[in-house]
Amino acid sequence: VTVLRSTEPGLIAYIDGQLRSINPLPGHLIINFGSSMEVLSEHLSRKVHANVHGVARPERASPDERYSYVVFLDSDLGGDIYRYGPAGAQKVQTVLEFAEQEVSRTYNDDILL
Repeated sequence: VTVLRSTEPGLIAYIDGQLRSINPLPGHLIINFGSSMEVLSEHLSRKVHANVHGVARPERASPDERYSYVVFLDSDLGGDIYRYGPAGAQKVQTVLEFAEQEVSRTYNDDILL
């Protein structure tokens, strides 16, 4: 989970097949869910989807400087990834295995954590 507070435009996300600008609203936070939340909610009636997101330079310069405050909430590599369903929580794999899988899928490298 990533929690962001942004003061100026520049955040982008791939939503519904399109790359879109995410304009911050004063007094609001932006929450990004990672791929482990997809696994956790896969069998629930209301699934959580991770999306591709990033920062782009706005088309027109703002007279104000752009600040983003970010907090990353992450799991211990010694923990486990679970999926919730009708039978309750079921272990899928370790966090380390999941992280290695995601790094491989995302960066297409042979990087080991």
